[in-house]
Amino acid sequence: MTTVSPTTDATTRFVDALQARVKVKGAGRDRWRAQCPAHDGTDLNLSVTKGDQGVLVKCWSHDCSEAAIAEAVGLRLSDLFDRDGRAVYDYGNGYRIERRRLATEFGSGKIVKPVSAGITPDVRPLWQPEGSPRIAESSIVFLAEGEKTADALHRLGAPCVATWAGGTGSVEKADYTPLKGRTVVIVPDNDDPGQKAAGTLLRLLGPVAAQVRVWRVPVHLNDAADLWLEGGGLDDLTVDNVAPVSNETPEPEPVDDLEADIADQVRRLLVNAEARARVDAINAQKQRSAEPPAVQRLDTFLTQPDEDAAYRIDECFPTGGNIVIAAQYKAGKSTLIGNLLHALADGTDFLGAWTTNPATRIVLLDNELDPRTLRRWLRAHRIQHPERIDVVSLRGALSTFDILDPTTRAAWAERIGQADVVILDCLRPVLDALGLDENHDAGRFLVAFDELRAAAGIDESVIVHHMGHSGERSRGDSRILDWPDATWRIVRESEDPASPRYFSALGRDVDVTEGRMVYDHDTRTLTYLGGNRRETRDEGSTLRAVDAVADFVRKSPGSSGEAIRSGVEGFARNILTRARDQAVEQGLIEKRSRKGRGGGFAYYPVTPPNPASTPPGEVPNPANPVYKAGLGLEKFENEPRLAKREPSA
Repeated sequence: MTTVSPTTDATTRFVDALQARVKVKGAGRDRWRAQCPAHDGTDLNLSVTKGDQGVLVKCWSHDCSEAAIAEAVGLRLSDLFDRDGRAVYDYGNGYRIERRRLATEFGSGKIVKPVSAGITPDVRPLWQPEGSPRIAESSIVFLAEGEKTADALHRLGAPCVATWAGGTGSVEKADYTPLKGRTVVIVPDNDDPGQKAAGTLLRLLGPVAAQVRVWRVPVHLNDAADLWLEGGGLDDLTVDNVAPVSNETPEPEPVDDLEADIADQVRRLLVNAEARARVDAINAQKQRSAEPPAVQRLDTFLTQPDEDAAYRIDECFPTGGNIVIAAQYKAGKSTLIGNLLHALADGTDFLGAWTTNPATRIVLLDNELDPRTLRRWLRAHRIQHPERIDVVSLRGALSTFDILDPTTRAAWAERIGQADVVILDCLRPVLDALGLDENHDAGRFLVAFDELRAAAGIDESVIVHHMGHSGERSRGDSRILDWPDATWRIVRESEDPASPRYFSALGRDVDVTEGRMVYDHDTRTLTYLGGNRRETRDEGSTLRAVDAVADFVRKSPGSSGEAIRSGVEGFARNILTRARDQAVEQGLIEKRSRKGRGGGFAYYPVTPPNPASTPPGEVPNPANPVYKAGLGLEKFENEPRLAKREPSA
């Protein structure tokens, strides 16, 4: 059993013990991913997070218990909790809640104890995580069950977060008047009490909030805290199919007459059935009137002359093509879309590297950003021809974009009209709104999207899609990979949000190698520089190695190239070879031919010659013994040659 220091906090204690046994990788502030020590395997399937009362651990592949994980690193279950084991949440107005975590060898649990200046109030204030914008300053508020879940939503990037005191059993005891006139998004836990609490909140907030919606975490997770532990984001939440509750449309009073209710429901069903039959008849007539494509014999088809590959954006975007932009989470896809719009509207070089044929009309279908944010970001791009771009903000209205329905698709084709390029940012929320499974049904939407393009007369399209959290390919249905003519990829160098971004493109007549992009914050401009992630890392290593090589040669003048590669520690041999050559080019060291001893080269520090040994106006001769004496180099004349290193087995 590991000896535990009484002054070490639980997170440091556990991470130190874990790093001594398995591979551990940082995943953000106070977060790590690691191999689970409680079972065999090399995948990083253990989440480790610093909590308010200790360390939170979760095995995602085998669901190993906390006790088993602690034992596997030589600790006890109680070592996963801070010695104090308590957290106090200040709700305001003198009302606080103290939570204490208990741990034994048989499991863990918690004690919730209200702590107040006086009597526990019947109507309790709401609590907000530290750093979350205040409710009074926000138009949208996320409402979660419990302080831990609220804090996780805040860390996931929710704009304003709050919770009530006492859990699901006390949902009716909270003061919700601060939420008056605001849009409230309920994020319930995935259990029966959580669903019941969501229903109660819908009833309570209907007369108070401007609008109430329910967003749910993925079904395999318990709550938003699990989503944060898994490394997910707000885009993984799905909008509930229940209609949003608004205080502008109060629910009608219930009717007790059962027969009247039944008759009313029967009438609705009959009306719906008749309406559907009429719509189907209209759609069938439209399909019969549509002209199918012509049938051509191959010899006739081949008589048509070939055309050179043409591009909307040189080397990146084929004319008449479909593009999928596959982006990692928070990799800058919205910024890339802004740069694309700028290039298409104004005809500027895309990413400062590729010639763009300007479009006369571009349509942006955006469901990612609030219209106010979108307006502010696009304004920063200083587009010279904004009249060429039409913007459709679908956020909060995605259900209206049901292009799977032929009638709705025809209406949207007429609404959008003819355009050169249509951009949809992004795919996943549309699939969720239409009840489509990303892993199986994306192809249905893409077929309908192609028909929308054809009906509206749109030449080219761009669809933005997320990569998986742990991979570098578009997640979901393989149809997403087959559909585009080219796929653009945006990736980060590492999980650090501030790490460099890289762009690449691959597809039909498209092959742009991965290259680094730089960002100008003032103009939101991205510029493609080239150089993939490995080259960038090697370049940085080489720059650091140059000083190490120069320092080594100063201490060991006359060293051979092999001596430098063997003597300088902390760098790969190929990096040291490049660093040595750069040090010579920069004038930090000198490269000289070796006389005798098999020839070759030796490297010396750059030192001014002895003025007394060189006549005025003449260049010192390195072979001159006086010159050597002035530099003190004569002692290296008979230095034995280093033996050649044999490659390791």
